[in-house]
Amino acid sequence: WLEHCKRPNNLSVDQTDPTPPAMMRLSCCSLTAMLLLPFAQAATQVTMLQQRARVGPAVAPGQQETSDIRVSWNFVAVWDGPLDDYTALNVLHIVDLAKDFPEVLDVTLWVGVNTSVPESLTRLVKVQTLPSHLNGYIGKVHALRHSGDEQTTHAVFVDGDSWTCRTGMESLVLALRQPVDVIWSEAKNKSCLGTNNNCSSAFSVSIADNETRLAEYAAFPERNTGNVVAVRRSPATDEWLDSIEPLYWQQLKSGFVQSSSGAPAEQPAFRESFFLRRERLTELLFENIDLSEQLEMNDGKLDMKNRICRGSLEVARILYATSSCPCSAGCGSVHAHYREPFLSCAHE
Repeated sequence: WLEHCKRPNNLSVDQTDPTPPAMMRLSCCSLTAMLLLPFAQAATQVTMLQQRARVGPAVAPGQQETSDIRVSWNFVAVWDGPLDDYTALNVLHIVDLAKDFPEVLDVTLWVGVNTSVPESLTRLVKVQTLPSHLNGYIGKVHALRHSGDEQTTHAVFVDGDSWTCRTGMESLVLALRQPVDVIWSEAKNKSCLGTNNNCSSAFSVSIADNETRLAEYAAFPERNTGNVVAVRRSPATDEWLDSIEPLYWQQLKSGFVQSSSGAPAEQPAFRESFFLRRERLTELLFENIDLSEQLEMNDGKLDMKNRICRGSLEVARILYATSSCPCSAGCGSVHAHYREPFLSCAHE
């Protein structure tokens, strides 16, 4: 109605009424604005409150809620040639999904110097080029450390083949409000793949030469940095992230990392550097996120049976026989490895 009042010719929607005098039109519009403005302001406040109520907060008793979180969401793709369709589709999905989450301020795609990105994608997301010496494995450390701006409170990395379902983003935003430094998951099925499945293999002398500490380290499996990693910005986490890359190159140069997959695995560096700082840093595993309050706020409609699902076609056939899409089967995210369930999630 306010937009209609601004029209020079008339006040009526069907444009059949005669043009009123300028003063009458001005009085009408002024009165309309005076009447509607308080309602518009109230509606805006209600909408903001509804959005906040839907995603949080859920903080344990006695803990202080983290307010006004500002999240930078990041992807990393490093190779020679054009960006693959799966990653591009995933980035577009997050851009669309983030419209319902005001906490997610930007979506950034980090690429290699020889990785080309379609112009249609560069118009929608921020594209940053990684330093030339970084590969797609350790490049996520740079993304987590340098994404966003001075207002950013949290940085999130998501692998290009890991599809984030709506319930997954809801639970992550909810968890980011808790006073923890790092949110990720355990690599349960391949707990120490980067060191050839030997969890007692430590590169740092301070761990390897201390029998008690080495026993603790052996019981501290790798975290899955190839899916979702969220880091709260602070001097402590900055120092931790800065320590990972040097350790990574030292492990590679010495031949310490012996991944059975042949990839220059970065998870051993993440694991060891975090273990050395475990008394200063706090973590929250996805499998331990408490969704009870979120379930209540969504009237019990949230049905996330699993936090992270493996999206291989074989697993999908066994566990999700009634659904072609793991998102529909109650997953927070689907680590799909470019197979059928990934595209099924996209279609959904």
